[in-house]
Amino acid sequence: MKFINKYALIFDNIEGRVAKLAEALKQMNFKLVIASEPDKLINTITRSNQISAVLICSDYCKENGYGTDIIDKVNDANPRLTTIWFDGRKKKKPKFENTKPKVIIEHLDSKNLMIQALSKKVLGHIYPQDRLDSFTDACEKFLRRSFKMYASPRTPFLRSSNKLFCNTFSMTFIQGDHLNGQIIVSTPYQFAADLYRRVSGQQEVSRNKVWDVMSEICNLVVGNFKSCFTDGISTRISIPTTFYSKNMEIIPKYCQPSLVIPFDEGPDTIFMEFNLDTFDPEETLKGKDILETASEDGDVCFL
Repeated sequence: MKFINKYALIFDNIEGRVAKLAEALKQMNFKLVIASEPDKLINTITRSNQISAVLICSDYCKENGYGTDIIDKVNDANPRLTTIWFDGRKKKKPKFENTKPKVIIEHLDSKNLMIQALSKKVLGHIYPQDRLDSFTDACEKFLRRSFKMYASPRTPFLRSSNKLFCNTFSMTFIQGDHLNGQIIVSTPYQFAADLYRRVSGQQEVSRNKVWDVMSEICNLVVGNFKSCFTDGISTRISIPTTFYSKNMEIIPKYCQPSLVIPFDEGPDTIFMEFNLDTFDPEETLKGKDILETASEDGDVCFL
């Protein structure tokens, strides 16, 4: 599995044309790194472990005489990166020499459409559809079997803010040799109480019983996630912690943005959220990470 890290590297000059693209990426909770020269682009890739997405603007390449072989150079420097080709031309399709980018985004006029396109295509590269289907099918079955909840999964999406979706949530941490992260399950308090009534037959529901329901759902979600996504990686799971809060925000501890999968039953929803990061413990940098010395303006680093 490959999960997305917090930095996206843009090959452009951020003036005008790319400002909309940069804003769309920030709306998805990326921090940005801007490189306007090929040497700086490749140097950043080889000297930082904090980047997993590289976005290359076709118009910038054309204006400055760079060919599509820039994709080959990026992949040669680090083949694990998510390469995104932003094609600003509405008619002429690019011809790639050897390696195609993993994601191609065509010209989009509005920021909202840009966010939707990036979210959908990048999501598809990070989480293969067959694994998502296996996971949602397993969760749908356990919700029906364990809680008499006849829920349907909605289209997954990438979180664009830190605000919790619902007032009751259960959170656990997952840690392994190549994987760290947190998994959050949230739903309205009254719906969690109703799930307890369904399985117990009791009408009186204490807060502790609601906590038990949320913890059990969280444990089952974690189990299905491990089965579908971790490829046999040895992991350790913390005991779920459950909270109630009307206005709480969760600051992702690991990579951003988070994957969110909603399960709907009528007007009620359970949100399953994954904030994860993979790493290679044997991969080390020679010297200091280049992003530690880059000039920073808010969420943007300039090289």
